[in-house]
Amino acid sequence: MKARTVLGLAAVLPLVGYVAVAAVKGRDAVWSTLFGPPERHAVVFETWDRAPAGNEYILCPAGLCPGQTHGEAPEFAVPATDLKAAWDRVVASKPHTERLAWDDAAMQGDWEVRTPLLRFPDTVTVRFVPLAEDRSTLAVFSRSHYGKSDLGTNGRRVTQWLDDLRAEVAA
Repeated sequence: MKARTVLGLAAVLPLVGYVAVAAVKGRDAVWSTLFGPPERHAVVFETWDRAPAGNEYILCPAGLCPGQTHGEAPEFAVPATDLKAAWDRVVASKPHTERLAWDDAAMQGDWEVRTPLLRFPDTVTVRFVPLAEDRSTLAVFSRSHYGKSDLGTNGRRVTQWLDDLRAEVAA
């Protein structure tokens, strides 16, 4: 067999597998069928003790996360409950996004975001942190479940969502 034929098969077989699984189980089931379901461990920001991987992006308020983050989360001139309500409006406007879990006591929740074309699942965990009666912040951790790099997707997502959140709070 010629090298070009082998290379051609190597390029086409993953696509055939994707299409076959998508046809039988649906596009959202492809990656969990091929590689197993995403591991969604509970996020405890207070015990974050590592550097983020190449397919993660994390921001924390000063003093909340002891490990390495991508930076400090912004503060907002609204109570934490209002910040959470603004967040809900922002996230509701995002395509391919659904809430997976919410804990009222911790003011923390998880959202799944799927990429538009190939439907890779990412998870975004957010915790709202009251600072004063009229001030709050948040911790946000966005990560991909498959692959070692996200080509900056999680960082761009967090940055965009925070920009949208600032605009929503100011509205």
